[in-house]
Amino acid sequence: MIFTALITIGIFILGFWLNKKHDERKEFDSLMEVKSYFLQLIEILIKSSETQIKAFKDIAGFLKEKKDNSFNIDFSSNFTTRYIDEIPNEKLFKIFITYKPDKEKPISLFKDLVVNLGFIRHVESEWEDSYKDFNRRYWKWTEEYFQYDKQITDFIDQVLHSFQDMETLKKDEFLFQFLDIRTKWHKIPNYQDRHIREEHFINPIFQLCQRMPKDPRILELLSPIRGCIYTFSQIKRIKEDYSKLFGHYHQHLINALSTIQKNLAEIEKYEDTRPSII
Repeated sequence: MIFTALITIGIFILGFWLNKKHDERKEFDSLMEVKSYFLQLIEILIKSSETQIKAFKDIAGFLKEKKDNSFNIDFSSNFTTRYIDEIPNEKLFKIFITYKPDKEKPISLFKDLVVNLGFIRHVESEWEDSYKDFNRRYWKWTEEYFQYDKQITDFIDQVLHSFQDMETLKKDEFLFQFLDIRTKWHKIPNYQDRHIREEHFINPIFQLCQRMPKDPRILELLSPIRGCIYTFSQIKRIKEDYSKLFGHYHQHLINALSTIQKNLAEIEKYEDTRPSII
């Protein structure tokens, strides 16, 4: 009887052990399926990031150029970590670390991988608002610039209207120098570009106003000239700031994706210990 009881207990323990091993094997196989899905998502992220990386590089380059330029940036509509984020880090740790006999180096690689995924997530959540904020601030100052620019244009129209003949012009030192600056500026290719306009027209006219402060026409001209100088300085600062920001997105997105690919490849060099039923 005791022997029969021992056999029954042994069978029960064996069955429990076999069920446990079966569950472990089942969990392992399930995790490997998730792993395959995760790696596919990483490949999709890398592919969609190619367009995004180029877009960040393009906009950073356009904004860095010291000239008026229009640009049409092709951002990726598939650049997202949303589906990757649905897989908890705890599950990823189980997938990539739990079954490694040697865990020290894989853990270090895994932590670095998670950090770089976090950076991509940060870029994803931030870049669109940054782009909208750039456009809002850029066009705000551009509209103000054009208001001052119109006042200068109106002044030029008045000056040209008052111009009678060369003899009169020679006697009017301010008008003579003003028109000379304007004529030289108009001879420059693409002279309406604000960078060229500032260097060859706005700044020289401002210096002319400073040299001839007693001329009554200065009062009418000086305010919009100063307005153009100030608003354009804001436009240049905004372009410079956002060129650096999108350049930052570009370079660090490249680095993050490279690190993720490299770390996944390195982790895979450490073989898993596959649970066995027997």
